[in-house]
Amino acid sequence: EQEAILGMQITDIQPNSFWIKMGFIDGDIITQLNENKLDGAASSMSFYTTLTSAETRKLEFKIIRNESAGTLVVNVQ
Repeated sequence: EQEAILGMQITDIQPNSFWIKMGFIDGDIITQLNENKLDGAASSMSFYTTLTSAETRKLEFKIIRNESAGTLVVNVQ
């Protein structure tokens, strides 16, 4: 039986890293990026592709922070 994956937790964020610049804090869990839910290995690869894509102008992250769900929107320039 496979365990459900909730998302990707961001830990050990370094000062001035791109995670901080995007508005994340240590311990945030990313559950979705734009239309892609992070629920397995394949979705993790699409997450990376979306994150590094030159065509992406707006990133909308669904996150869990301190046990509360929220959305973090990042406009890429």
